[in-house]
Amino acid sequence: MPGDDEDDGGLEDIRADDEYAILQMFLTYGRGKLFIFTLGAVATVLSRAMELVPAYILAVAIDSLFFDEEAFAI
Repeated sequence: MPGDDEDDGGLEDIRADDEYAILQMFLTYGRGKLFIFTLGAVATVLSRAMELVPAYILAVAIDSLFFDEEAFAI
C-alpha cells in the first residue's frame, strides 16, 4: 500500500549510507564547475535583491508622503 512505512522497497541501507548524497554527487561530478556554480548562486542572490529595490523606493516615497517625516530623497 502506498505510504506504508514498513515497505519501502529495501532502501533502508542505501539511505543510511548516503546521508549527504547531494553534496557527494556535486563533489564527484561538479568539482570542475565550482566557479560557474558559485557565479550562478551570486547572480541569483543579486537578482533577487535588485527585484526588491523598486518596492523599497516606493515604500520610502509613500512613507514620506503620508507621514511627513522628510522629503523624498534617496
